[in-house]
Amino acid sequence: MGSKNEQERRRAERTLLQSEVILFVDTTKSESVDVSDTGICLVTEQPIMFNVLRNNDGKIIESKAQLAWVNKTGDRMVYGLEYIEKSE
Repeated sequence: MGSKNEQERRRAERTLLQSEVILFVDTTKSESVDVSDTGICLVTEQPIMFNVLRNNDGKIIESKAQLAWVNKTGDRMVYGLEYIEKSE
């Protein structure tokens, strides 16, 4: 479990779920801030939005979510998405 500060920030209880998830990125207009040989820094006026498809015990759940945070952990990227709309 996370630290007390992480638990205090969470607004909803978490349930462990390991399932394949398919993400479709919505078109987002952005502006570049700077660029290098290894990447580009972008600014957007709106959150980056995703259509999310996931399998929940054989039922496909479709949701709309926005990018809330990103962390790099070793050689993997961890993304937090906040639901905007969720089918049941």
